[in-house]
Amino acid sequence: MKANERTIDTILRSARLHAYVIPPYQREYRWKAERWEMLLDDIQQNSPGYFIGALIFIRATNDDHGLQEFNVVDGQQRLATLTIVLSAIYRAIRERIEHTDRQKQRLLAKREKHEEKIKGLSKTVESLEARGDVSDRDIATIAKSKLEIKERQDEMQANNKQISECRRDYEELIGTKKLIEEMLVINDSDHGLRDRPRLKLSYQKRDNEHYEAVLKFSGVFNRDDPLESLPSSLGETARHNIGKCFQFFYGTVSKKKGLSNTEVVQLYKKVADLLIVDIKADNSSDAYVLFESLNNRGEPLTGLDLIKNSILAKIDDDSRLSDRRFTLSLEQASEKWQDFIRHLALPKDQDKFLRHLYLAFKLKLPQFRIDGVDRVTAQTVVGDVFPRLAERNAQTLLEHFHQKAAIYGQLVNPDPSRVPETRLRRALVNLVQIEAVPARILLLFLLSEFRTDREKLIPQIADLVSRFFIRRHLTDYPKGRELDDIFVELTEDIARRSRDVSLDEIRNTVEATLGKFIGPIHDVLPALREDMVKAAFARAILVRVEAQHYDPDAVPDLWAVDADGRQTLTLEHILPQGELSGVSWWCNELAGGRVDEAAEIQDKVVQKLGNLTLTGFNPELSNKPFPEKRDYARGGKNLGYRNGLRINSTLIDKVTWGPNEIQERTELLIRLLVPSLLFGSETIPDYSAQSAEPINLPDPE
Repeated sequence: MKANERTIDTILRSARLHAYVIPPYQREYRWKAERWEMLLDDIQQNSPGYFIGALIFIRATNDDHGLQEFNVVDGQQRLATLTIVLSAIYRAIRERIEHTDRQKQRLLAKREKHEEKIKGLSKTVESLEARGDVSDRDIATIAKSKLEIKERQDEMQANNKQISECRRDYEELIGTKKLIEEMLVINDSDHGLRDRPRLKLSYQKRDNEHYEAVLKFSGVFNRDDPLESLPSSLGETARHNIGKCFQFFYGTVSKKKGLSNTEVVQLYKKVADLLIVDIKADNSSDAYVLFESLNNRGEPLTGLDLIKNSILAKIDDDSRLSDRRFTLSLEQASEKWQDFIRHLALPKDQDKFLRHLYLAFKLKLPQFRIDGVDRVTAQTVVGDVFPRLAERNAQTLLEHFHQKAAIYGQLVNPDPSRVPETRLRRALVNLVQIEAVPARILLLFLLSEFRTDREKLIPQIADLVSRFFIRRHLTDYPKGRELDDIFVELTEDIARRSRDVSLDEIRNTVEATLGKFIGPIHDVLPALREDMVKAAFARAILVRVEAQHYDPDAVPDLWAVDADGRQTLTLEHILPQGELSGVSWWCNELAGGRVDEAAEIQDKVVQKLGNLTLTGFNPELSNKPFPEKRDYARGGKNLGYRNGLRINSTLIDKVTWGPNEIQERTELLIRLLVPSLLFGSETIPDYSAQSAEPINLPDPE
């Protein structure tokens, strides 16, 4: 058995004749958006050489002189995802190469025109200056020509700089393209290998078939063909998890995202430089023993596990010193750790807790700060910060974890057992639904430092944070990488004040700071008129509009769940989002029974804010005609649009529903929502100045 630390580049490219196979008995590809986002965050937020775990292989062939295959025993989800990431980058680079080449050709043609024009102007000047008797008109022509020559020479200088940049980008992209090809496929004429995928996935759920479709779409099989001859879509693979993974990462690097060529190449280099422990076992028995030792609880080792080892080992060492007194034995420390960890069961919450804990208290509690470390990543907090703090005083660090984890758990999952106060709980639930994760830095601090005033203070702060994140999610400003810094600055501003700072001062500080960083309110309007594709966020907006109609202490529980844990109010598409084929009422209503035309109209308006509402028993409403959905009742209780919610009040008198009604209701909901999103001295925007574009409907046959 051999174990070596290697980069992904070494695994996939440098070992030129190594191929990897996920055996048929292994499970299908299961990673989804949450894991993709975590991986992308790890790649982007950490330095090159970030460690992502171990890969365990068993040698499947014994031919050392030809292709060597290795079965993937552990790490197949990571390895498959990384090759899909490389495929997405490869497709983006192919597009950028052609774009850069076209740009270069345009610049060269432009330079040639400038050269020809300068040549002609220079001849004119020489001819006129050679005359013995130069008229005033000739003098003016000479001056004008020289001025134009100078202007064109200046433009050529800038043009030449752009040409140099294009050539540099082009060469860098071509070089990166070649490297990715070698990582994704094996080509070796001596061994008769042509476009042999470096990785072969399991055949379960047709994983390998869809994986090769992704490789084909990326262009790696037809690497010398122009883009227009490559597949234009992923076809049915787009609906498979592997296709969705490709689209997720391709969306990050496509030209539409505004990344420069250099940034895309740097992302590739970060992927190539990811570190793993490459473990190659000779047989299944050795691999199984190793797998069990690394996954003795059926899950990978987490960052918090590593910190636990540092803390408990130090407490154990310290407790053996005869000249010091310790209140915790190793057994007691282990019990306290288990009590702490029950508040944060999920690894993703544990990782965020570690970062947010350090950032929230590094100013207020210097005993839990490492001087010179102001920004932390998942890597540095596990590998550097907390191990050093454990060495300093493991017992106090464990107490710190224990106290703060219970509070952080309320932010992650504010159920009644954790947060008994009704108004506070609903405020925290709202923050969970709008994914205000960076705000946990501030809220962890406030909940810890102002415990007696939490029911009065936190709902006010949560409302401001909700305004901030709703606007931020709609406009993508400020950028995600800036959010931690904003909430650290805000937390430390409050921490610098005395303990007797008033609640009004805290609220005003939060409002002023968040208002300083958010974009103008008028940028929100176009975004609210776009499709609301994220269901949880759309629901949060509707809940915010509905809650405004009630006294703060009498807001109904719009996030309530039943005994089975299901939400009692669910997001409802009034015009259904399901396939309309055979649904005669909607087809007739939208397009006189023409299914294709009805589907085209549906596609344009189904995700608009005005087509969304809250009802109970969403599956029972489904594709029912509008009048039935409006009046739906069961057991004498109105469950359709007559359910008493204020956001449904304009629906109960409607007899029909289509694009005009959706656009009208969208504008109404915008006018109800926007005033609740203002900061400080902001005023309500002029809605008419940014009126909605009319919906372009298909021409009737």
